[in-house]
Amino acid sequence: MILTRISPIILKKSSPKSSLLIFALSSILYSNLNGKSPSAYSSFATNGILAPPYLIERIEDSKGELIYRHITSQRVSIPDPAAAVAVRKTLELAAQYGTGTRAVLDDREIAGKTGTHQGFREAWFIGFIPQYTSSVWIGFAEEQLPLTDVEINGEIVSNVSGGRVPAPIWKEFMEKVVEDLPIEEWPNDPIEIDRYYEIPKVEIPDLLGLNVLDGEEIAFSNYILPIINLVDSEETPGLILSQNVDNCDRDNKSDNTEDESNDECIGIEMPEGTVVNLEVSGNKFSSAIPNIPPCTLSLEEGQSITVKWRGKPVFIKKRTKEEIEAAKMVQASDLRDPQDDADRVQKEEWLVLVGVCTHLGCVPLGQKLSDMKGDYDGWFCPCHGSHYDTSGRIRKGPAPTNLDVPPYSFLNDTTIKIG
Repeated sequence: MILTRISPIILKKSSPKSSLLIFALSSILYSNLNGKSPSAYSSFATNGILAPPYLIERIEDSKGELIYRHITSQRVSIPDPAAAVAVRKTLELAAQYGTGTRAVLDDREIAGKTGTHQGFREAWFIGFIPQYTSSVWIGFAEEQLPLTDVEINGEIVSNVSGGRVPAPIWKEFMEKVVEDLPIEEWPNDPIEIDRYYEIPKVEIPDLLGLNVLDGEEIAFSNYILPIINLVDSEETPGLILSQNVDNCDRDNKSDNTEDESNDECIGIEMPEGTVVNLEVSGNKFSSAIPNIPPCTLSLEEGQSITVKWRGKPVFIKKRTKEEIEAAKMVQASDLRDPQDDADRVQKEEWLVLVGVCTHLGCVPLGQKLSDMKGDYDGWFCPCHGSHYDTSGRIRKGPAPTNLDVPPYSFLNDTTIKIG
């Protein structure tokens, strides 16, 4: 555990917090040896001003005479205050909605970031409030051994990650630190902060008349998100009939856009991530959209496989009785994206999902027995900390909706056809 002071506090030798801070300071060198220095993070809390760590503000003798006073020597470590604030705001989201949720303090502003070794050989959390920065690192000092199947307070943790163990330790430590500390807010944002939140813009491509697969590839390569709506039509199956752009400013359409009937805003610049709604001829089970070959299912309970469909991973899992019961017990009305488990499966033991996080398109972990599965024993997105349950429903983190269920059908008890 490492603690860095950002604003001064007076500690006398009799203070009950002195032992707490001594414990914190005793690990500073150890932390630096492992490359996890919390003092750098203090710059994000102070708009770019670095506050070097120190232990004692002042020491008085038994008569109250001053023996020692610490002299603060702050320096600018980030010349652009707006850059420091932009990082801080990002780390606030990481703590509030990402992998650092277990570190959140009840009544205080907090920002921070978890870290996990790819082989689970070490894990850490560095967090800060307006007054303090501290960090927790877990690992073996002498050699890098994997932190797998570790018993912690009587519970077996399969893989120790930054959010799973260091984050709650950080919270427990900081709750003691702030017991008598006044609540403060972050410094005011500099005016220049806006430039760090300008999303790059891309030109909306013309997808009309293309095959849906070609259109999707073009859309993704231009960092826009295509939403496919299949409609009955006499046109060639799979043909893109129309496109409509969400939040399109049609007053800024380019001069080369003459067709007003589709109102497609082709050629204008829009922020990356813009949604383009495409109407495609066909229906959900049409030959318009290529299918993958039928998949023969030979899985034991609890096992999963991943196949590809339309360029995306599809998770197929044979659920255990416990996973099925856990999914059924959830009240849909309590969910962000309300869905009963029965509405997401055709056979309760078989769960079929598009393995793409609905936040920003990362592939969640959870297919392998050794994978992190999140707080709800389903899937966990390592990019920004979305947690999905055993029905693939979003339970925590930034993802707005549940993992999608692709069109599929059972040809027999052991064969499934996707698409």
